[in-house]
Amino acid sequence: MDVYSKLSSMRHAVWLVLVCSVGCGQPQLTIEQAADLLSNSPALSGVETLQLVARSGCFTLDREAEVRAADVWKDSHLGELLYAREALRRDLELGLIEFEFSEASAGPLTPPEGCDEQLWRSHSSDGTLSAQPFKLVAWNTVPSDKAIAAGLQTGQTFLYRRQTLGAITRLERQDDATIRVEYSWHWAPSYEGGHLGFPTSAPARGVATLRRTDQGWRVAQ
Repeated sequence: MDVYSKLSSMRHAVWLVLVCSVGCGQPQLTIEQAADLLSNSPALSGVETLQLVARSGCFTLDREAEVRAADVWKDSHLGELLYAREALRRDLELGLIEFEFSEASAGPLTPPEGCDEQLWRSHSSDGTLSAQPFKLVAWNTVPSDKAIAAGLQTGQTFLYRRQTLGAITRLERQDDATIRVEYSWHWAPSYEGGHLGFPTSAPARGVATLRRTDQGWRVAQ
């Protein structure tokens, strides 16, 4: 084989390698494409909602004691309603609700809304609550100024925050059709949450697998 023939064979071999690398190999997956796939995947679809709790009830207190917000937890009904108790606690921590208190009187024939009837009767059986060594305090929730400014109403449920992609930190090819993705994510406040001043959470780490299909790259379930 002469020099020309050898050069021609080498060029043909190089051409075959290039064709195979473009046509037979794995399409390039950019960080932007991986981010878009993850952002729209179930892995980052989590949302959390809040309800502006509408609750009422009653509790007993020493007659001379000053009523404080923490006394609400003396209400026996809250001990039985775990979900309501936790929702109430969260709304308080976020500054979304406040309490209104009033000492129950013996006049009405029925107990205040949310008040345990047996407790009510035990304090009004003699017709005068003022004779009791304890006072019966009725309570109910009202929206705080912060909630009112955000346009929220008692009993309303709203989107609080959602999972949001932070950044792709690593793309690692496992094989021609599989890529391992490491990323960071955080809870970001919704529109309403942002207006209420809720902060973005600290970042967390996540790992996902992307697989190439006939329709393109997909996040593996």
